[in-house]
Amino acid sequence: MHLIAFSAGKIRTQLIDGENVRTAYVKSPVPEPWVITTTGAAGDEVAVHSDHLYAFDHESYDYWSEELGVARDDWDDGHFAENLTLDTLDQTQLRVGDRYRLGTATIVVTGPRVPCWKLTWRLGQPKTFMRRFRLSGRSGAYFGVIEPGVVRPGDDLVLLGGGEGMPSVADLSLLCDSGTGVTTVQRETIDRALASEHLSATVRGTLTLKLAGLDRDARNSPGAWRGWRPFEIDEIVEETADVRSFSLKPSDGGILPAFRAGQHVVVRLSAPGAQPIVRTWSLSDFAGEPDRFRITVKRLSGGLGSGALFRAARGELHVELRSPAGRFRLDRGSFRPVVLIAAGIGITPMMAMIRSHLARGHVPPLWLLYASRTPEHTAFREKLDELFGAHDDLNLHYFYSAAPDDAVPEAAAPDRASVHRGRITAERVIDVMRGNYLSVPDGRASIPWFESDMYVCGPVEFNDAVQEGLIAAGANPDHVFAEEFAPSAVDPSAPRRQADATVVYASRGLEKTWVATGEQTLLELAEDSGLELPSDCRAGTCRTCEARLLFGEIDRGESVAVDGTRRALLCIAYPLSDLVVVEPPADSEA
Repeated sequence: MHLIAFSAGKIRTQLIDGENVRTAYVKSPVPEPWVITTTGAAGDEVAVHSDHLYAFDHESYDYWSEELGVARDDWDDGHFAENLTLDTLDQTQLRVGDRYRLGTATIVVTGPRVPCWKLTWRLGQPKTFMRRFRLSGRSGAYFGVIEPGVVRPGDDLVLLGGGEGMPSVADLSLLCDSGTGVTTVQRETIDRALASEHLSATVRGTLTLKLAGLDRDARNSPGAWRGWRPFEIDEIVEETADVRSFSLKPSDGGILPAFRAGQHVVVRLSAPGAQPIVRTWSLSDFAGEPDRFRITVKRLSGGLGSGALFRAARGELHVELRSPAGRFRLDRGSFRPVVLIAAGIGITPMMAMIRSHLARGHVPPLWLLYASRTPEHTAFREKLDELFGAHDDLNLHYFYSAAPDDAVPEAAAPDRASVHRGRITAERVIDVMRGNYLSVPDGRASIPWFESDMYVCGPVEFNDAVQEGLIAAGANPDHVFAEEFAPSAVDPSAPRRQADATVVYASRGLEKTWVATGEQTLLELAEDSGLELPSDCRAGTCRTCEARLLFGEIDRGESVAVDGTRRALLCIAYPLSDLVVVEPPADSEA
């Protein structure tokens, strides 16, 4: 590895995706003398990042030129915002804490580059490219300065030692990705990296949040269960005239599994002399080790499920739950600001997300934009006012669509909350997020609105309009998530068949007897037999577990695909005939 070019940049205002951004990202080679100071490259200004030096290499220039179809001559040294341009840079051989002599300076490896949206702007790529770059093994490395000095073209990086036992830059680049799972061995790798005094502050913050994001999946954590489990209503709290929270405790007194904020439970309600009612409701509170679950329900005109719950205090109601599930969940491993956008009863999963976000400790800013008709229709309003008023980096915005002007006096909201009239739209979200920022040692660094993780929950048409509008305006599709607050497509209640049956999972070579008294779905039968299949909602809505139905009849969850083949949603399907043969879906990605 030897030095080819030395680049620096000045802070200037750049128009990036329609936003004026103060940045020193644009760098270009500078003439000698090349001086490395105690804080980095002489003449280089820093707008946000605190890392001293960023190194990139010509082999990676060639790689990305071919990958992106860009003429290599179109890129001068410094185009990737590096200070040090080398001939080669093997990220698998660079370990955190490795000290190198370069010219008369001594520098130390501090970690991988954690790219931001400015990379995609500079390269003319969609924002989804950031993840591809991070996981490529061709993203460069950060260095810190131990001893300043002068460097010249052709100087070699001479390893002095110091990083024994530390993870490589390539290892940490993978682990800095919020979408990458963490094994036990990789957890140990993160712990070793965090123990290094030389680890980049940017990487340290990313990995610390990644550890906070290692929530256990409810189906695999202690206390998880298959099928239905009886619960008791422990407490009922009236949130508004037509919204109540129900605290549910397991009847068996056993432990409950950890869950991820934003997930839901499938609930089966049985009253004497009535058919069971099955509904899906979001969990509206969060605890790392819960001893009860809370759901918050809006009473609907003619709603059987909400009506049964609201009458629970007046009579006997048998309540059963399935383990928490769902892909709409807070990414606690992300370092980006969090934006929660809720309409009406869509606030319920957001309440759990707020609690989970705060439980991370040192956290990025969080914004809640909450739409309701009037202050009186705003569930959790007092709790939100109190909670947001107690934290500097929580930002609360109410939107009232039907309140008259004199119904919302300024005193109705605390100093920390902003009140808006009308409905939430993508444009209004962007207007609010013009104030987006990250906390840095010297205060707050402004960042564009789209450099955030955005979660949308409300009626289907609301979700679609806001999500599509944000993406059309420049949000990263990988960072905009939506949950449809709608009832399940099919109720997974008790099976009609009263006799045992045979179920064959074709290509998996599994044949099992379905026992009628066990009331297991075809998914649960497979799982209890050691066959792990893709699944998520367990309520018949997400279609993750959809299988081909090759033979027989099923009770619930059947459809016909456009190619004419019969399909079965295994999470809600029971056998109806003596023999049922299904072809399960392929394994989900690890």
